[in-house]
Amino acid sequence: MKASPVCIFSLACAFKLYDIARDAARQALHIPMEEWPFTSHDLEAMPSGAYHDLVQYYLRCGNAAYTAANIHLSTSGECAGCKTSLNVDRGGLALGSMFIHIRSDHAARHQYLVDFGCMLGVREMYRRQPTGSGVPFPRDVFDVILKKMVPLCRDQDYKWAVSHARLSNAIENMQKEIDQAVDEVSFSLTTIG
Repeated sequence: MKASPVCIFSLACAFKLYDIARDAARQALHIPMEEWPFTSHDLEAMPSGAYHDLVQYYLRCGNAAYTAANIHLSTSGECAGCKTSLNVDRGGLALGSMFIHIRSDHAARHQYLVDFGCMLGVREMYRRQPTGSGVPFPRDVFDVILKKMVPLCRDQDYKWAVSHARLSNAIENMQKEIDQAVDEVSFSLTTIG
């Protein structure tokens, strides 16, 4: 099923096997829609409207994942790293329902915008592959966030490994929130009675 979820979905719809069709649709979420492996035979075997149902399910799950990822700059909330409040002077990055202090490089504004753009790109990645724990968080983006987080979340017991663990925890929590949001998206087929 992992290799050809659309093919399995097509056959399940043709034979009116709702549970298998649902499982195949869930598996298809792990692959960006434009990369779905299928043939013209898969589409021919599929009842009319089933592909539309699959695409609509994928898009609803993508929107749920995008919303749950909730990656944006914020000036309110509590930092998951150092447990202090965010404010206008010490803003942060929202990752799901958690926040991390990040440094805003006003002197290097271009690089700041590039870095923030790559952070927002992760949110779009979850729309394209709406599975939180099924898609690894990009290592390069993790490193960018960690570098921006560390200077603000220092305390007397500061250790790089502690900040790394705190950021990893925030990302893991966000991925669980994405999975939960996607799980709540209803799956329905208008072609199977």
